[in-house]
Amino acid sequence: MLIAASIQEGKKILFLGLQQENIDRLLNDMPIEKQLGDEGVPGLEEWTVYIFGPEDTARFVAEYGKRR
Repeated sequence: MLIAASIQEGKKILFLGLQQENIDRLLNDMPIEKQLGDEGVPGLEEWTVYIFGPEDTARFVAEYGKRR
């Protein structure tokens, strides 16, 4: 997974690029977990990102509701 961060026009932007193996995981209802500290992007050292496919997203929303 490609991870990059930028600030453009005062907005903090995080870029996530999915490789085919990540897409295959989502198609097989396997969430992606990525420790952002592994990427060396300043300010994200303590963050972990989870990316869900459709079924995991539906389960998450059913359990917790939509979050911001």
